[in-house]
Amino acid sequence: MKKTLAIILIIGGLAGCRGSGSSGGSSMSVAPTNSNTAPVNTNVAPTTSSSGTAPAVSASLFKNQFTLLREGASVVDMQIPGGTLLNNQMFVLEDQGFVPVLSLAGATPATNRVIQIDANAPFAQGTATGSLTISDQHTALVTVSGGDEAVYVFDPSTAQGPADVTKFDLATTTVTLPSGLMNSVGVAAPNPMPITYTASAVAAAGQIFIASSNLDASFNLNPGTVVSFNYDPVAKTLSGGVLMVTSCFDPTRLTMWTGASGVQAILCVNSGVLGKGPASVDVIDPLRAMIVATIPLGAVNAGGEVAITPDGTRGFVGSQSAAEIYELDLSNLDQVVKATNPQTLASRALGTIALPAGTGSNYVAGIGMSHSGSYVYATDFNTSTLAIVDVAARQVVGTLGGFQRGGNPTQYHCNASSLAVRTGVPGSDFLGPAVFVATINLDAPDQIVANVTVAIDGVEFDRN
Repeated sequence: MKKTLAIILIIGGLAGCRGSGSSGGSSMSVAPTNSNTAPVNTNVAPTTSSSGTAPAVSASLFKNQFTLLREGASVVDMQIPGGTLLNNQMFVLEDQGFVPVLSLAGATPATNRVIQIDANAPFAQGTATGSLTISDQHTALVTVSGGDEAVYVFDPSTAQGPADVTKFDLATTTVTLPSGLMNSVGVAAPNPMPITYTASAVAAAGQIFIASSNLDASFNLNPGTVVSFNYDPVAKTLSGGVLMVTSCFDPTRLTMWTGASGVQAILCVNSGVLGKGPASVDVIDPLRAMIVATIPLGAVNAGGEVAITPDGTRGFVGSQSAAEIYELDLSNLDQVVKATNPQTLASRALGTIALPAGTGSNYVAGIGMSHSGSYVYATDFNTSTLAIVDVAARQVVGTLGGFQRGGNPTQYHCNASSLAVRTGVPGSDFLGPAVFVATINLDAPDQIVANVTVAIDGVEFDRN
């Protein structure tokens, strides 16, 4: 049976404050209750940067690789975790509370099963899923916010439906902040403060970490928070609790980093105030549940997960308002994680890589790393294109269009959104697309299945 757990109250404080790069954590008490088309080639003209001209990468688009999603649903996240139990599987998070699990063993993706995460799904209007994280072979986490606030946890290798999913209800959760913290318009933050707009969750070091953006009823941002709880995967319970206040407003995603020595860190991307205020990446030590470092990014409105090279030395995060990605130096981060005193690491922000831009605003909706670590793939939602970035040269070496079908681009019809990169070596470990992209907001003439407004497209590259 599904076991619903309601966290009634969180109380506690922390050392450090917003913008100092020194946020830490202190203990808190928690009372838990219990079908293919012909490929479309890229524009592969090489671009020149200060690093010189890197070889162009050619890509081919295969539309409509998978179209059997729910009517009227959208796709908000996709993950291909790999590993023995999850090999050749892609997990697709729909906004209404369903996770289709697709088999990638055949020529095109096929439905393996569909996990309904809540017996009340599809969710009522105003409630929607936010992100999907597969922390290990037995732990997947989905965040939900809007009309409800919750984190759902399930075993991705076995879960079939609501009876296999645990809901941690955050609807009545509050946190006690350090005194003196302000919201994004300079008004004192409420204290205790309700957790709202749950953005991301990960499991690490026997804990679950939950990041929340904390918008108020007027859509002003209260201080961002990451709260960790001790997690018992057998009893399905939370206990204890540590509060961390993020260095900038609006934490949007938690990403796990693992160094060569096996030391882990959680990277928390903080977007700031719609690009007008500073953004940052906080580095969290999961063992101590504290922010040990902050990488300031400036007013760039960074958002989403961090794409990390296989050796763990570089990271890339996209912008929510510009055709840009931002490079991070993550080398020797294990030493940073072990440090006694929190640090500000301005030198680890390595600068901006410009992507092909459309007129007006742009939005990097998906980002991922090639298996070799040589290329970053990024989708721009507004232009409905995929850019290929050479990591060593720090430049765009290919741009793929064709996701746009019909409809009106100014109304965001047929837009390339989330992406997922397959694990393994293309042509050796698998055949077919190396990357899958969710193209959303399909107009009726472009729908392969009536009223299904999302298609998952495939992309192949001549080098990876």
